[in-house]
Amino acid sequence: MAAGSSRAVDTHSGHVFKVARKTEHSLELVTLFSMTSDQDVYIVESDPDETVCMVDGCSGVTNYSEVIAKMGTLGGVVNFISASSAASPELQMAVQFRNFRKFKVDRYWADPSGREVFQGSVMPLAVEEGVTTYPGHIFLMKRAIGENQEVVERLEMNPAHRIYVLDPAPDDEETFYSSKYQDHLVEMEFRAAYSTERGLPWLGCYPPKAPTLPMVPMPQEGLGTVARRVHFREESRALDGPHYADLLALSSGPPQGTQAFLIDDLLTPSECEHIQELSLPHLRRAGVGSGPGRVAETRTSDTTFLNRNRSPTLDLVHRRMADVLGISDTDLSFVAEDLQVVRYQEKQMYAPHFDFSGGNGIDRLATLLVYLQTAEEGGGTSFPKAFPPHGLALYPKRGSAILFYSKLPDGNLDEMSAHSGMPVIKGTKMVCNLWVRSLLPR
Repeated sequence: MAAGSSRAVDTHSGHVFKVARKTEHSLELVTLFSMTSDQDVYIVESDPDETVCMVDGCSGVTNYSEVIAKMGTLGGVVNFISASSAASPELQMAVQFRNFRKFKVDRYWADPSGREVFQGSVMPLAVEEGVTTYPGHIFLMKRAIGENQEVVERLEMNPAHRIYVLDPAPDDEETFYSSKYQDHLVEMEFRAAYSTERGLPWLGCYPPKAPTLPMVPMPQEGLGTVARRVHFREESRALDGPHYADLLALSSGPPQGTQAFLIDDLLTPSECEHIQELSLPHLRRAGVGSGPGRVAETRTSDTTFLNRNRSPTLDLVHRRMADVLGISDTDLSFVAEDLQVVRYQEKQMYAPHFDFSGGNGIDRLATLLVYLQTAEEGGGTSFPKAFPPHGLALYPKRGSAILFYSKLPDGNLDEMSAHSGMPVIKGTKMVCNLWVRSLLPR
């Protein structure tokens, strides 16, 4: 915020905002505001030249006038999320649930109205699952047997705790002394030490593994800067497509925003149409959870998966994606999942989420998201934690792509990578996602 300016922010009672002045080498705390229901205006009495609103430990200083100017050079593709759409996004957090009971449990979110909304299942004996949630949310863990499910645990989310454990039953000495549970206890000691040393929760796998897949570094100049120019190999170029692509940075990286890039015209219109035609007969309602998912209100799109061997065009597209990622086509075949195609019709959306599952779950490093068809209105992709407290909304044109990373270089998971499929207001949106794992074969 510049001196003399104001900003409207959606928040909740109990949230704490820190306001700081940017100095030459650091941040100087100006004041703290604790949100209360009986006050709606908070005033900084001092006169800092440049301040930033920091929520839940985010401490990046950003010259927003400069950011807005850079957005203008991108032709309206990139904007801040409106305040009404970005209610307290900075407080989104990734958590894990671990089940050391000998039965499967279903997880339900208890919403403020009293409804219980199914969120996914956790299999027995320490099968993990990552979840996007918010402080204060309540989850009911129910034994997944019968119509009247028994509530095993009631868990309230707290930013200080990222792993929620159903410990072995008191009489289950076999599980308590098992190597799985004892390894879990050792891991929790490591996580506590990392948090103390780095000031961040450790959300990655254990033992820690840094990615061996190369990552495009974020330029210090931030949004709109060409981070890398990729020249396509002859065997990956489309006859009617460009010979190279520029990766435009969408921030300077954490804590300003996620490690993300915009790529114009990665696919040609004919390639987009081909992928749509292959996928349309097979689209089904998307589920939630990394296990046997069920449909949920947080994800209302339709989806299917396509193997690259389905057609020569799909194989060509994958070769070009390997060029963007900076790896060989052979390596891509080891680290890439099947191409996911998603359709959003009017009012359909995917609430803010992460592409990683946490811990030793799905080991995704990067997502390459390509717009196959743009909606007439709405249907953007948002990164609600970027440029706090604004959030970033992108509306790429057909054939353009967003590349973003879900991990930090040390292997920890990056909570700044939270993203959403924004609601389609009019028309239909179709995208495809290539998810890439972080470890190349040795």
